Amino acid sequence: MARRGAASHLAVICSLLVFIAISTSLCSAATYQSRPAFPAQTGPVQPSIGGNSKQPARRVMHPAFANAGRSPGLEIWRIENFEPVPYPPNNYGKFYTGDSFIILNTRENPKSKELSWDVHFWLGSETSTDEAGAAAILTVQLDDILNGGPVQHREVQDHESQLFLGYFKNGVRYEQGGVGSGFKHVETNAQGEKRESLRFIDEQG
Repeated sequence: MARRGAASHLAVICSLLVFIAISTSLCSAATYQSRPAFPAQTGPVQPSIGGNSKQPARRVMHPAFANAGRSPGLEIWRIENFEPVPYPPNNYGKFYTGDSFIILNTRENPKSKELSWDVHFWLGSETSTDEAGAAAILTVQLDDILNGGPVQHREVQDHESQLFLGYFKNGVRYEQGGVGSGFKHVETNAQGEKRESLRFIDEQG
């Protein structure tokens, strides 16, 4: 009788242990399933450009670059008080010797519709070191906004690349002065390897 009672007690204890183990397993599974698989993303983002799904979403940095590089064409910013200011399209090709500029050329592949870019920062012969530095830093920022896609170029007055000169069908003009200052002379450089200069006095000078 004693042996039967011990066996009965042992069976009850085993049953209780199995029940507790099953209950603990079910509770753990429910807790795990209730947790989100990935943390929620925060912060404003914009969709990638040109329908290229390989490009990650981009964050807007300087407001002047908010819509930069979204469609094919040329965009120019003039550095004023160390800030990029959109340059009027009717002045494209005219550069002040005392200023620095950022030029972005956007191209579209006719088949894939993907966009590609070349970004140049142009330095006038009389631009200040601070303005030149601002142009370089802002060019890097523009490159970052476009997910590192642009090819960067440094252009110096009178030594521009043929790629740069090719953007301006009527050639490049240099006007003396800079932001907030008047100019007295205009120097015109024709496009191509041979760049003949024509200097004349402006009527307002």
